[in-house]
Amino acid sequence: MDFLNEALRQTKDALSSMTVGARIASALLLTAIIVSLAYLFLFRAEAGMEYMYSGDMLSQDDQAKILGLFAEAGLKKWQTEGGRIKVPRNQVHKYYAAVSAKGFVPQNASEYVSNALKDTGIFSTPRPVREEKIRDAKQKELSFILSTMKGIQRAWVSIDQQRKRGLHGDLQATALASIKAEGGQQLDEDQLRAIRNAIAARYAPLKRKDVSILDLNANMTYRGDQGIGMMDDVYASRKRMYERNYKSMISNLVVRTIPGALVEVSVKMDPDEGKVTRTVKLDPKTVPVESHETTNETKTTGGRRGRPGAAPNGVGNRGGAVAAGSSSVQNSISETTNRTKSRTGATQTETRTAGFVPQIVRAAVFVPISYYTQVWNDRQTKAGAAGGKKGPATPGPGDLAKIKDETRRNIQTLVANLLPDLPGGVNQFPHVAVQSYQDLPVAAPPIPSMTSSLFTWLGEQWTTLAMLGLGLFSLLMLRGVITAAKPVSGAESTAALATAAAELDGDSEEELSDEESSLLRRFSASGRGLREELSELVREDPDAAASVLKNWVAEPA
Repeated sequence: MDFLNEALRQTKDALSSMTVGARIASALLLTAIIVSLAYLFLFRAEAGMEYMYSGDMLSQDDQAKILGLFAEAGLKKWQTEGGRIKVPRNQVHKYYAAVSAKGFVPQNASEYVSNALKDTGIFSTPRPVREEKIRDAKQKELSFILSTMKGIQRAWVSIDQQRKRGLHGDLQATALASIKAEGGQQLDEDQLRAIRNAIAARYAPLKRKDVSILDLNANMTYRGDQGIGMMDDVYASRKRMYERNYKSMISNLVVRTIPGALVEVSVKMDPDEGKVTRTVKLDPKTVPVESHETTNETKTTGGRRGRPGAAPNGVGNRGGAVAAGSSSVQNSISETTNRTKSRTGATQTETRTAGFVPQIVRAAVFVPISYYTQVWNDRQTKAGAAGGKKGPATPGPGDLAKIKDETRRNIQTLVANLLPDLPGGVNQFPHVAVQSYQDLPVAAPPIPSMTSSLFTWLGEQWTTLAMLGLGLFSLLMLRGVITAAKPVSGAESTAALATAAAELDGDSEEELSDEESSLLRRFSASGRGLREELSELVREDPDAAASVLKNWVAEPA
């Protein structure tokens, strides 16, 4: 507290001793200091920019609406970069507030269908209306997704559908994708294929042949039933795949060891799509495959037969008689049957042959001529380090030719091991061509000079430097005003007056300066003593009197 009280007392004494003009100047300087510090620590963050919505891609419609809201709010320091918007980092809250004030929220791909179903119900909304809303939402969703693809600037998807007449009433749909690529470029085969597959996969009734693509830059329409060139040709597609694979293998081997080498590959394939061969060879000897043996046994039992006639058979009226005992006869028959099934033996062989198999692969490798010079320099350096005899400073034609021939043989030997095997006795080296090309030196980008870098830095930071300089200048001016206005105590004033009077009494008028001579003539014309005149001057203008006395005292005798 003592420190604060002492500081307040000194500030009060300094202010009380100032004139009105000095106080106004001090207040202005102090204000400049505060503004400079506030600018340096608060407002310099404006130099940074950041993306809104975490850098998510926005559709063209959403981006146009957001920029319109910025214009209504008077916000002008925004930038667009593709489908994204950048705003000053220290004013992000203002831009978000301008968008949310109108209740606008950018949609992403997953919200189009959900938003379309919010106001529809199974019972409250007719089925045709519900299907139409869902179809419209899927159109917007697909347009947004395709617009975010690499190399695509704008995309519009239109889907039409109708039900066939008949008992089943199948749904038939067609789609048109209008695509505008970036930079006025035409759509390539990969992009056309990806667009068609994406639309057909998102809308169930669609098939790939029902999707047409309109290239707005080339003014061409690719119908689904026409195909997209080589990508729809099985032979060309497989050939392109093999060439990519072989080129990747050879490049990984050659380019890593020879910087700047170029590799191209050509593949010749078997035009046969592949076949399945089944061969059946019959065996003349039959082989039993099934055998059955059946045994049937029959038994017959019966009584003895009487003699013929009326009497034995009881014809007529006769007295009863006791029958004599009779005997039975039994017969047994056994039958066995054997059944055997035999088949002719056969051997069945099934052979599957792959289609579109590479038959001949040719590779072309281009080596930069500068590589041979680098190899020669490296060998010379190693020879000098090993203590050998130092060779010429530049390679001769024979030296480069030797390295060139050695490099060619090494490349052919390595690449031949990656190519398909050829029939015995066929030289594989003619299928590996190694050539040299003159690589022109690429000029290095000019290094910016110190002056250019300095002016660039000043152009970016001049506001900071200006405010910093203004603040320092204000501090120095404020210090000078406070120091000049420091009050002089009574003892110091009396001593200074006495010393000045004594010195003035002994000096002649010729030895004084113009200002001092003017004051001396004023004092002499009044008829009063110098001491009285100085006392009156101190009462009238203490600041001027103190300054003059200090200068007099400071002058050498």
